[in-house]
Amino acid sequence: MDGQSRLAGEPVVWRVAAVLAVLAINVAVLWVVVFRDTASPPTEPTNLPTGARMVDQPPSGSAGSFPERVPPEADVMVTVTPSTSRTLTVVERVRAAPRVRRLLLSPPSASTREPAPRVLDLAILADGETVAVPGPAGGRWLVALPRRTASVVLSYRLEGAVERRPSAPDQRAMLHLSPLASPAAADASVVLEIQGVTVRNLVCPDRPLPDQLCGRSDGDRWRTSPLPVGEATVIAQVDLPTVDLPT
Repeated sequence: MDGQSRLAGEPVVWRVAAVLAVLAINVAVLWVVVFRDTASPPTEPTNLPTGARMVDQPPSGSAGSFPERVPPEADVMVTVTPSTSRTLTVVERVRAAPRVRRLLLSPPSASTREPAPRVLDLAILADGETVAVPGPAGGRWLVALPRRTASVVLSYRLEGAVERRPSAPDQRAMLHLSPLASPAAADASVVLEIQGVTVRNLVCPDRPLPDQLCGRSDGDRWRTSPLPVGEATVIAQVDLPTVDLPT
């Protein structure tokens, strides 16, 4: 009986020993894997294409490294700077494509309360060359350029385009604006910007009703969206400056 008991019990002991050994090996392997994963920093996959990054890794560079906004492309870019004397200093940059030999200039139309604005100290550069300014005829100028020209810059002062109402707060005024240059191309576009003042509102009354709120703040100035040349009248409510910008 004793011999039979020993023969029956030995396989049980060996099976228990084998199970314990397998468990020990598994624990050892698991410990090595866990230790390796926690001790080594994660790396990006080596098969990512150039420039690809892990989703949770932020891009290099600071938030201020984005490119600055640039003015929208337009055939006529008008920059208006109001002064304490209620005159406006205006610079117009005209891009002509195709090149032109003549340029028609027309001042902004009169408002309902003011006489027609007056253009003073008009100066013209055609491709960087000074152009003689002819006398106006019927309130307009037809400027003959010395050659076919791609770029014209106009600078002038505008009087009578600022409307002040007695009931308005101090320095509050309305500006009545439109470009002096009238490109011949029917699809020419105009962008008008106002700098150096606080702009309260800006509308384009010649545009369709849904598009009349046509301006928005852009840094230190307000700028319209590109406007068709035939719909480029702008009325802006501003606070006139108490100190003029340096020139």
